[in-house]
Amino acid sequence: QRMSGTSMACPHVSGICALILEAAPNWNKDYKERCAAVKFLLKTTAKPLAYTADECGVGLVNAKEAIEAVEEDLHA
Repeated sequence: QRMSGTSMACPHVSGICALILEAAPNWNKDYKERCAAVKFLLKTTAKPLAYTADECGVGLVNAKEAIEAVEEDLHA
C-alpha cells in the first residue's frame, strides 16, 4: 500500500533528526542552535524533486548526506 503526506513524512524526518543528534552528541550549541543546525542540515542535504515547494517542501530528506555533513562539521 502506498501512503504519502505529512503523516508519513513526520516519523521519517523525526528519525533522521534523532540520527543527526546522535551523530553529534558533543555539539557545542544550545537548544535553539541545535534545532536550527538540524533544520539547516535537513534542508541543505535534501535531494531536490521536480515539484513545487508547496507540493514537496525542499525535497527528499537524505539521512546519509545529513549525517556525513555532521561528521565533517565535527572534524573540521
